[in-house]
Amino acid sequence: MRFFLLIILTFLSFISHLNGQDARLSQIWSFPSMMNPSLVGASDDQFLAGLGYSNQKTKKSEVNHQYAFLNGRFAKDYDKTGKAFGIGASFYQYGSTNPINPSPLTAKFFALTGAYHIRLSKDESHILSFGSQFAFASATASEKGSFYEKEINGGGFRWTNMDSSGLRKDIAGYMDWNLGVNYKYTGENITIEAGVGAYHFTHPQMSVITPDKETKLRGRMVFHGKLDIQVAPKRALVFNNIFWSEGLYWRSNWIDLYTLVANWSGVEFMKTDMSDNKFSMNYGLYTRSFKTAMPYLSASPGRGVNLRISYEIPIATQLYQSYTAKRFELSVLYTPIKRDKDGKPKNDSRKYISQKERARRDSLLQKSDSLQQKQLEKKRIADSIANLRNNGVKSGAISAGDSDGDGVTDAVDKCPDEPGLLTNEGCPIGDRDGDGLSDNVDGCPDQPGPVENQGCPNILKTSSKKPIYNPEEYYASMSTADFSLKDTVQFYTFFDLNSARLTQNSYVLLNKIVEFLRRNSDYRCVIEGHADFEGNDEANWKISEKRASVVKSYLTSYGISGMRLQSSYFGKTRMLPIFDKNLMWMNRRDEILLIKFK
Repeated sequence: MRFFLLIILTFLSFISHLNGQDARLSQIWSFPSMMNPSLVGASDDQFLAGLGYSNQKTKKSEVNHQYAFLNGRFAKDYDKTGKAFGIGASFYQYGSTNPINPSPLTAKFFALTGAYHIRLSKDESHILSFGSQFAFASATASEKGSFYEKEINGGGFRWTNMDSSGLRKDIAGYMDWNLGVNYKYTGENITIEAGVGAYHFTHPQMSVITPDKETKLRGRMVFHGKLDIQVAPKRALVFNNIFWSEGLYWRSNWIDLYTLVANWSGVEFMKTDMSDNKFSMNYGLYTRSFKTAMPYLSASPGRGVNLRISYEIPIATQLYQSYTAKRFELSVLYTPIKRDKDGKPKNDSRKYISQKERARRDSLLQKSDSLQQKQLEKKRIADSIANLRNNGVKSGAISAGDSDGDGVTDAVDKCPDEPGLLTNEGCPIGDRDGDGLSDNVDGCPDQPGPVENQGCPNILKTSSKKPIYNPEEYYASMSTADFSLKDTVQFYTFFDLNSARLTQNSYVLLNKIVEFLRRNSDYRCVIEGHADFEGNDEANWKISEKRASVVKSYLTSYGISGMRLQSSYFGKTRMLPIFDKNLMWMNRRDEILLIKFK
């Protein structure tokens, strides 16, 4: 974070000497590499392609702009390494060579961009990106019969060749190097993003067609910030702010008297969950330095296509005579829809969590943490007693006057022949369930269980009451189980570590449940997703939700009405009292309850 702030302060000091030139597009955010090279590959794990068209008019001139780009993100085992690369190529041009109405300046820009994305936290809540871009620009100028408008032309070109009347002509070009950095934070119901792009680092030093001895840097700086607030399960309010300052050299008309910078500010009401692949509309309103009003409309017909339309209208032109351009802009973006392992569209949006739900979760987490602390303390005491006994046996040292070797001398030990605790006057704590483990270290003092499971019973048993030690044994026992009609019937499905994908062995059980529900219409099904202690809380909430959802989807795919199904998820707040890591698979489960409604 300190490094990121240092970069921003450095760029702020650099920008202070630049003269402003207004940007040539309205929807800068639709062309990521023009706003910041580090945004290439930052949007998702796949590809992003775009086309754009812009028509800009003032009272004295008109010019069209076109652009195209393709960005990709590539990572090998991103979940483990937390590192990814972005690669992009773009083309941008403006002006017209139409002989009837030629532009005074036509220009083309080709760019190759690379970016490096680093996940600063395991849950991807903090991501830092760096980008670098190499560009080549060329232009043709002919001012005969026309003149430059600083509002709609630009590009950093400089001509030393003039005709007899002092008008520019011929061609110019340069190579360039650009840099950018971006930081993104994602939390519950909110995303914050901030970045800066710096352009024209090597121009005019690398002018390749027309010699340019000018030493003062013509730089462009773009500062951008974004605040995304989830206000509903599938909708968010997005606040954008982009500051653009470009220093160029001009010998133009009266508009040169003004210093132009662009500051886009606006809000957008946006759909965030695109997994349903349905048509949706987003609405926005932006302004450029409060000199224009720009209604903005974004439509997504599905299949990863996004159509964006805006029209920028000057306002208060009598007050701001430095800006009079009208801009119509159209862009089309396409990104392949992400799909899960089963081929279904993947929901990339954050889960919307209401204040009530967050309070409920916090309460459950506190109870869960308290229970785990008690269980760990019991285990620590048991380990301490075991170590004491083991050390006594190894050394053969039973201290004088301590027959049972419990550290309490016989003179004060009320149970001199049985090892016990000092706090219990040398006597062992009671064993209510008779499983051989004293109550003070027994995880389940009222239920007999083996020592390796801290005195708790193995939770799952077959009809013959034998303990289950792996999911395959459970599914095998269920294949011959009698589905007798009781008021409530309970089953389990189990999942691999960090997975919400159904295993092959679970299908036999789920198919029996489908047949049971088909034959018994007065039963409803409740599905509860759970997780083990591995991973952070948020990750466990998400994976338990997915586990409940995949079972529900399987049942509905076989014709079971959604009205008969209810799913919920609990993360790790309802873990079973299991201490043996070899049995922890029991917590990576769905509990399926078939309940009869009378």
